[in-house]
Amino acid sequence: MAVEYLFTQALGLASPWKVVSTDFDPKAKSLELGIDFERGARFADPETGELCPVHDTVQRSW
Repeated sequence: MAVEYLFTQALGLASPWKVVSTDFDPKAKSLELGIDFERGARFADPETGELCPVHDTVQRSW
């Protein structure tokens, strides 16, 4: 089983969201997960509910 798939399931992510990368640094006690969505995915407009394509994205870190 791929580590990315395991974390996708553990986090309860549903399609189109998925974990695409993992990086664990035991010395820094740090786990970094890259989460992305499937290419071509559409998301509901919060006002109308209409499914819309993605035009751009922004990388964020927490």
